[in-house]
Amino acid sequence: MGKEVKSDAEKKLDAERKATTDLENHVAKIFGTKRVSSRNRVVTGSPDVEHDELFIRCHRRKELSIYKWYESADDDCGKGNVTLVAIKSPHKPPLVLMGLNDFVEIYQSSDEDLLRENRELKKALEDTRKLFSHMETVEQRRKRIHTYPYKPFSKMDADTV
Repeated sequence: MGKEVKSDAEKKLDAERKATTDLENHVAKIFGTKRVSSRNRVVTGSPDVEHDELFIRCHRRKELSIYKWYESADDDCGKGNVTLVAIKSPHKPPLVLMGLNDFVEIYQSSDEDLLRENRELKKALEDTRKLFSHMETVEQRRKRIHTYPYKPFSKMDADTV
């Protein structure tokens, strides 16, 4: 029994699988997560890359006309703007195409905005707690003052002194 020789079609399929795996690993690295192994994709419809907030699926093809559309839009795009191409087929929902680096930059900046907003909300909550704590203290003082036995000073008390 000799070594099994792969046909050209099998070699090509293996090369395509490796290229797709490389793409998945690259995208996972960009997002700071990991690739979902094809063996661990139990359910059809699983993402190719793990992420808490995004469903990431990777496809690799030699030729797609959308690259021509994107390159044309990118050539016309002014500096400082993000190139974005909207795509729509009949009876299908519209899609948005943008460069991965642009997406990551926008996504990370929105994370930073959320973190900043979160810090601001925490500070506002802390300030509110301090205010309520102060209000509680004032209310406690009022109760303490009004709970002491109060006897009006009368002429009779003055005579006994």
